Amino acid sequence: MTTRAASHWIQRRSLLLAGASLCLSGNAHAEGLPIVVVVALSSPTSDLALSTLQRIFGGDQVSDRDGHHVIPFNHPVQTAERVTFDRIVMGLSPDDVARYWINRRIRGQSGPPRTVPSAALMRRVVAQLKGAIGYLATDQLDGSVRSITIDGKRHTEPGYPLILR
Repeated sequence: MTTRAASHWIQRRSLLLAGASLCLSGNAHAEGLPIVVVVALSSPTSDLALSTLQRIFGGDQVSDRDGHHVIPFNHPVQTAERVTFDRIVMGLSPDDVARYWINRRIRGQSGPPRTVPSAALMRRVVAQLKGAIGYLATDQLDGSVRSITIDGKRHTEPGYPLILR
């Protein structure tokens, strides 16, 4: 192998290794980390059944105790949070979720929840928009939003249903 070819091979290998490392470290959420459903600090919602969460994120119109429509927000497709949330709450894989929303659109039903591109924007939207609901990994929580229980379980308790896998 020539010196130039060897140098080129080493550069490509370094780039590949750096890319692989970035991909692995880019998934900052370790397996077993809970996904926390969040609402605004002023929201009357403190607990939801998993089935109600499915209705909310499945396109059904749901109102909170104050009569405000609940407005769901999703993470981008293929993020660990979204894949886990859709698998547990909707019972669907990413491909099945896409087909679900296509079928609803064909039938003239409501479309999917809005997608926000980052956890920071998720927190801001949920904190400021009356009736908004979203979800975050526990390491993305701050004091701007409030976590709610699912089927009476806090994200810190055994049996909490939304665990990142």
